[in-house]
Amino acid sequence: KSADHVPSILIENLIQSSKTQLEQSKTLTDNHHDKIKTHVEETVKSIDNHRERIDNHSKQLDKHKNILKFVYPVFSLVLVVLILLLIVTLICILKKWFVCKPKCSVTSNSLSFLASLGTTNERVAKQEISTVDKFTLSNAVAAVLAEKLS
Repeated sequence: KSADHVPSILIENLIQSSKTQLEQSKTLTDNHHDKIKTHVEETVKSIDNHRERIDNHSKQLDKHKNILKFVYPVFSLVLVVLILLLIVTLICILKKWFVCKPKCSVTSNSLSFLASLGTTNERVAKQEISTVDKFTLSNAVAAVLAEKLS
């Protein structure tokens, strides 16, 4: 009897063991499925967050682009105006310097009167002093020194 009983107990144990292994496999499969599902959900959330960030950055770039559309022409206009003012100022300075210089030496009536008085050095000094109002004092001093040194 015991010999007949043993094989049926072994068979029952094998069946029970197979059921246990099947349940364990099913549990492992379910756990893996849950992990994969969780990972996919997290990935989808992460992608959505990245899309939202990209959209926000795109909106900010559009705002900056619109601001630059206004700022660039204004800056260019200001720069052009400043360059034109600089050119006009330089033209005025050069015009005063080159146009006034011959007039000052030729049209001054006091120079011919002063030239008849005193020695050559005194005449040069008087001539230079009379033109100080149209030239800088340093230019007059330099001219007198150059005359004395030559």
